[in-house]
Amino acid sequence: MKTTKTTHGTHKLLAVAPRQWLLVALSSASFGALAAETDIADSPLATSSATEVKPNIMFIFDDSGSMTRDYMPDNANYSDTQVGRYSHLCNKQYYNPDITYVAPPNADGTTISTSYTSAYTDGHRKTGSTDLSKYKSYTKDKKTYYVGAFYFKWTGAGSPTCTTSFSISGSDPKNWQRVYMQTDEEKQNFANWYSFYRTRALAMKSAAGIAFKSLDEKFRVGFITINANKSGTVDTSKYLKIDDFSSHEELNDHRKAWYKKLYELTIPSNNYTPLRRALSTVGRHYAGIKTGINTNMNDDPVQYSCQQNYAILTTDGYWYQDPGGVDLNGNSLNNTDLDGNEPRPLYDKSKAKGTLADVALYYYKTDLRTGEKWPNNVIGPSGEPDDPETNAAKHQHMVTYTMGLGVDGTLPYRSDYKEATTGAYAEIKQGTRDWPAPKENESTTVDDLWHAAVNGRGRYFSAQTPEQAAIALQNALTAISGAQGRGTSLSASNPVLSSDGVNTAFQSSFRSVEWTGELVARPIDPQTADLGEQLWSAKNELDRLVGKACDNRNIKLFRAGANAANMIDFTWETKRCDKDGNPTGTASSALKDYEDVKAWFGSSKVELLAQHLTMSDEQRQGAAGANLVNYLRGQRQHEDFVPKAANKYYRTQASVLGDIIHSQPAYVGVPRYNYADAGYDAYRTAQANRQGMVYVAGNDGMLHAFDADNGIEKWAFIPSFVAPELYRLASTDYGATKGHRFLLDGSPIVGDVKIGGKWRTLLVGGAGRGGVGYYALDVTSPDEPKALWEFKRTATCYDESNPSTHSGDCHLGRSYAEPRITKLNNGTWVVLVTSGYNNIYAGNNGDGKGYLYVLDAETGKILKKIATTAGSKDEPSGLGKITVYGPALGIDNTAVYAYAGDLLGNVWRFDINKGTATLVTQVKKGDTPQPITTRIVLGETGMPATLTLFFGTGRYLGNSDVDDLSTQTVYAVKDTGVTLTNPREALEGRAFAEQTDDLRKMPTDCKKPQAGWYIDLPDKGERVSVDPQFVGNVLVFSSNVPSEEVCTVGGGYSWLNYVDAETGCAVPGADGVAGKYIAEQMPGLSIVVTTDDKTYAYKRDDQKQQIPIHAGRPSGRIISKRELVN
Repeated sequence: MKTTKTTHGTHKLLAVAPRQWLLVALSSASFGALAAETDIADSPLATSSATEVKPNIMFIFDDSGSMTRDYMPDNANYSDTQVGRYSHLCNKQYYNPDITYVAPPNADGTTISTSYTSAYTDGHRKTGSTDLSKYKSYTKDKKTYYVGAFYFKWTGAGSPTCTTSFSISGSDPKNWQRVYMQTDEEKQNFANWYSFYRTRALAMKSAAGIAFKSLDEKFRVGFITINANKSGTVDTSKYLKIDDFSSHEELNDHRKAWYKKLYELTIPSNNYTPLRRALSTVGRHYAGIKTGINTNMNDDPVQYSCQQNYAILTTDGYWYQDPGGVDLNGNSLNNTDLDGNEPRPLYDKSKAKGTLADVALYYYKTDLRTGEKWPNNVIGPSGEPDDPETNAAKHQHMVTYTMGLGVDGTLPYRSDYKEATTGAYAEIKQGTRDWPAPKENESTTVDDLWHAAVNGRGRYFSAQTPEQAAIALQNALTAISGAQGRGTSLSASNPVLSSDGVNTAFQSSFRSVEWTGELVARPIDPQTADLGEQLWSAKNELDRLVGKACDNRNIKLFRAGANAANMIDFTWETKRCDKDGNPTGTASSALKDYEDVKAWFGSSKVELLAQHLTMSDEQRQGAAGANLVNYLRGQRQHEDFVPKAANKYYRTQASVLGDIIHSQPAYVGVPRYNYADAGYDAYRTAQANRQGMVYVAGNDGMLHAFDADNGIEKWAFIPSFVAPELYRLASTDYGATKGHRFLLDGSPIVGDVKIGGKWRTLLVGGAGRGGVGYYALDVTSPDEPKALWEFKRTATCYDESNPSTHSGDCHLGRSYAEPRITKLNNGTWVVLVTSGYNNIYAGNNGDGKGYLYVLDAETGKILKKIATTAGSKDEPSGLGKITVYGPALGIDNTAVYAYAGDLLGNVWRFDINKGTATLVTQVKKGDTPQPITTRIVLGETGMPATLTLFFGTGRYLGNSDVDDLSTQTVYAVKDTGVTLTNPREALEGRAFAEQTDDLRKMPTDCKKPQAGWYIDLPDKGERVSVDPQFVGNVLVFSSNVPSEEVCTVGGGYSWLNYVDAETGCAVPGADGVAGKYIAEQMPGLSIVVTTDDKTYAYKRDDQKQQIPIHAGRPSGRIISKRELVN
């Protein structure tokens, strides 16, 4: 089976000046979860494999005797009569009133409860009971007296005197104040600390329980302790196999077992700390070894060759009484130095042998699985293979994360050590400092713990308090979630290059997991179609506009009637930045005037954030309102969430620009149409010097307007139907454990229209896969956009008796299809949209039928609502992309018909002037309808010329589509005005006569069909999921084949096909070649025509393929139209 490689993906928009003969632009541009719902993935399928490959995580718990201690660090062992035992300033394990101690979860996610008057001694095992209102007792005059829970507060100056003695019955010692729990909230907080955090083991169990709660069935998790093989073989009471970590009640037996193993673990006080042996045990486990120190670990955790394997090693101490590391053959690693010749920061100048860092490096660099069954194809690693700091290995390996609880090494630790340019780690990288040589049971072994994470390509966390332990584990799991690679995508507009025009490619891209976007400009050679070096980066320019507590962005939110522009500033206590990036001037707070808008960013939304559970009350208050709005603007001061930490509320963002996935950039410069309408020539002249702009939608929920000359964002626009969902971007599980959400994913479409008696440039767009709704902007003046209208799903259905009031409808579904701008035969400019996918909601009013809406271009009101006869609640039609037909679209853009296909295989002709829908045909393979998700391309073929519809079938919308192996087809159907009831009998069947690994061939001399032709795509799972294009007399279409192989990210490969549009056979002069193999999926099809009249399709980035255009015969005439002509 052919497979795909993972590359960085792009969309392309090519901004060029057209020639007269091609004034009409070429055409450009996926869950059966429930019977009534179309599966539409929340993440791009380009970042998924056919079967989800879940990372393995082995959690290694420290069950050394020191974990039973109720003090931290080790030198905080104050006596019961010393103040230091009862103050977190001295004993970091003791109750801290500034921390909210969160009760850990049960396996089902419910919270374990305890009480002040009956607090569990061990809250996880639910054993023992203590009345904390009688926390301490003393005897006086032969009577017993009780004292409630308390802590000591330092009231003096300087450092606290932790060794000061006190008496339970006496007065407070000097500079110390005894504080008792007074309120119910304080008492409950103390009870939670007592039951779940009082000792190191309790705190670590709680931290793990909370951190792993956020994981779901996308992960496989196991459990083992560092002393599990103390006797030489693994004690199964201290080990649990790696398996799916499902949170679904009917599938969560393993999750329950994991929590039970964690919570019910008992720790002997005489256990030691054999960290090197423990890490070796897990590494050998990932190699499939079941003997020696791995005896009783009988379940192989590795399912696939491409699977990622992780170890999270936690400890509160120095490795001690440790037999040392063991390799795959059972040999000791104690006399092996593995990092003495590695590049920095791995390099160990001391050449110490058998360290924990050596063990971690061994299990990272060693191929843990060999043979044909185990190719080196681990998916999702980031970085370059030669970068010693990144997990870029392709062979089967183990990545090591480590966490030290309450211990310090000799190297000063900082949590941002990987990114910092100063500090111990930076000095190690720079060569001005070296890793200390570790000695058993000394503080240098903590440095070795850090070094092990570096060598193992993971991360080291130092937790000095129970709270920090929970944060560290959450951060480790987030990092693991974020190591699943980067996605790819491509889409393009396709104009003709000019020797004296604007020839620029605008390429958009995204990175998964961090979900950031990029838009770059590159020049195109008009003669060769080669792309030059990058001119600018919108991501970099946008990052420059934003500071920690200010920004210089101009973001607008749709608000009908707020002003003449129907937009308000997206500001709330927002300040601009001065030249040094500091806040300056008076804050703007436009949103505060609108209570409904404020609620979209208020406390009710903060409650939905994943981190809400671990937030303090102060954080919950601070995270709502102005701070959330400014975070969404890109300001950085409140990201990097840390529980209970002041001013740290939200998910960390790698950069400001959100991911751009399916939205095709739209270039708009000088008006380019040749309309004969009155006043248009004058409009073109008036706009002859208009600044070129690039418009693109991102899944940060904004339409971005970039200056085409330099990539600087001029403004951004947020539709009101998107704004209530923006809070999701702030959640710490966004893009990690809970995945990605499409927010604004549709391509903007631009055209010139005459509204209100004036010519204007109209931009219309939809939510795309992100939701339900369309919007329209007047972008005549690039610096002064005006919002015109929104068209949204409403609970109320369209009422024909009063149509002018409606700018929405109950039958509107997921806005997958781009709008189309055209004109009725009465001169009214209109926008066409379809009902889309899953139009079965809206208060149960959506009926699932297909609808075409004809909207007034100026107001967005419904002029006509045209229903098809297909679709129901149980089987929605999924009416999709629209193509407009008219006899002279390039001259006056007056439409006669619109065509669209649906998921039931129907092709519809809509008379948008009369308001009727007619079935052209329904395509099936056997009795199974073939879904149509791409645009229908229109052309005139034959003599006399007949309107012909070209389209492909197949669905690639959701994960359930990936393994669909049904036969799909490319059709050419002549529209005679009569419904074609049995197309496979009426049409001429064509087939690829020959197919090699790289080429497809067809006959050249085929008879001309009467009704049209069809080609069944020969490869299993092959489908058309990218809009076909018609260039001259050639139909160009890419067909994608999602891989059946589990370890292929983004699914498989593609064929770039090109056939004679009239006959459906090979193009004359092409030596019978009708298709070229592409070793990856083509999520877009980008075509240009050079000044030498050569046609090229971009396969990916710089790679291009010439398309044969036969010049010796009459060309088919393309008559479908895009609103953007370049």
